[in-house]
Amino acid sequence: TFLKSDQRRQFAQLAAELGSSFLILDFQVPMSELEKRVVARSKRASDPSEANAEVLNLQRESAEDLTDEERHCSVVVNQAPWEMGALVKQIQTRLGSR
Repeated sequence: TFLKSDQRRQFAQLAAELGSSFLILDFQVPMSELEKRVVARSKRASDPSEANAEVLNLQRESAEDLTDEERHCSVVVNQAPWEMGALVKQIQTRLGSR
């Protein structure tokens, strides 16, 4: 999770130095849905994630919006499960065009 622009910039620079593709997956999920997922995960007790409501709120508060430049190398992910094929094709197209 790269919530800060500086973190994303460093990895974009590393990808460029290595001659690799770089793509940001911009997950756009309503906070209410994320909260439901955190609660469900905590009830399973077998999930190793440390994410809880407090972590989720800290991430939300500290996240920096994508810059215009970052938006040009990003794909928005908010598709329903039945649209995953279209998302995969979009990612493949974006990575193949670099």
